[in-house]
Amino acid sequence: MLNINIKRIAGILTVMTVALAATGLQGCSIGGKNIAISGSLGKNELIKVNSGKISKGEGIVYLINEKSDYEQTYGAEIWDKTIEGDSMEEYIKDNVKDELSKRKVLCIIAGNNGIELSGEEEELVKTYAAKYKEMLNGTTIKGVSDEDIEAAYKDYVLSMKVYNELTKDKGEEISDIDAKVIDVKSIYLKTYTLDSEGNKVYYTTEEIENTKNQMNDILNRLNGGEDFDALAAEFTQADSIEYVFGKGEMVEAFETAAFNLKTGEMSGVVTGDDGFYIIKCISDYMESETVANKERLLKESKEEYFISIYNEFIETASVRFNDEAWDKIELKDYSNVNADFFYEVVDLVNTQQ
Repeated sequence: MLNINIKRIAGILTVMTVALAATGLQGCSIGGKNIAISGSLGKNELIKVNSGKISKGEGIVYLINEKSDYEQTYGAEIWDKTIEGDSMEEYIKDNVKDELSKRKVLCIIAGNNGIELSGEEEELVKTYAAKYKEMLNGTTIKGVSDEDIEAAYKDYVLSMKVYNELTKDKGEEISDIDAKVIDVKSIYLKTYTLDSEGNKVYYTTEEIENTKNQMNDILNRLNGGEDFDALAAEFTQADSIEYVFGKGEMVEAFETAAFNLKTGEMSGVVTGDDGFYIIKCISDYMESETVANKERLLKESKEEYFISIYNEFIETASVRFNDEAWDKIELKDYSNVNADFFYEVVDLVNTQQ
C-alpha cells in the first residue's frame, strides 16, 4: 500500500515556498516567470503547466478545504479580518493558488521522469474520492464534479510519489562519521572587545599574548589535577561551558580540535579567530543524537536535491493561470459547505486498510 504522509507533502511544499522565494515562486509568478492569462485556457481550466492542467473544480476542492479549516479554527468572523491590506478571502485564495501551481509542477516533473501511479495507487485514489463524497453527507459543492475530486486526489498522491521516487537514493552517502554528534566542555578567553555599536574590536598583539599566557596558566592548573568544571566556571567568557554538536555547527578551530579528542581527553590551548579554547571531551560519540542528526542531514540532502530539480524545470516551463476564472470564485457561494477533511480522508482510509 502507498505510504502517504500528509505532513510530509505539506512540508515539501512549504520548503519550496521558502527556498524558492528568491526565484519568485510566489503570488503570480513561478521561478521569476509571470503566470500569464491565456485565451487557450477554457473557462473551466484553472492552471496549465506545459500540457498538464488543473480544472476549476479541482481548485475549488482545495479552496473549500482551506475555507472550512479556517472557519473551524477561527470562527466564521475570520472573513471580517485583513492581512497586510488583503481580505482573508484574497489571502486564502492566493495561498491555494500557490499550492495548486506547485502541485501541478510536481506532477509534470513526475511525468517527465516516467513516474506514474501504479494500479494499486489508482484504486487508492478512487477510494479517497469515494470517502470524501461520503463525508460530504449529501452536500453538493457548486462547480465540482466527481471527476474533479478524483483528479485532486490523483495530483496529491502523484506529487507525493515524485518526491519519494526522485530522492529515495539521495543522502545514502551520509555516514555515521559525517553525522557524529559529540559532547564537550570548554574554557574560552576572548581576544576582542565590543565598541558602543556592538562591533568587535580586536586586542593588540600584546593583549593577545597576555590572554594566551593566562590560558596556558589555566592549562597548567588543569594538568596539575584541578577540576575542569570549577576552572571553567571561574574563567570562561562564553555563555556556556558544555556543548553538544555535530560537524559544521561550531567555529572551525574549535570543531577540529574537539573532533580529534577521545572521551576523557583534553586539548591544549586552541587558537581561534577571536579567542583561545581549552576543550575536554565528555563523549566522542552520542548514539541517539547521532542517529537524529543523520536523519536531519538526510532530510536536508533530499530537499536540496529535489529543489534543484524543481528549479531546473521552472526555467523552461510554460505556466499559465486563469485569473479570470479564479477571480469569479467567491467563498460566499460556499457558505453552506463545511469540508475541511480533504487531507483527513487520506489518514482515515490508510488507517482502515
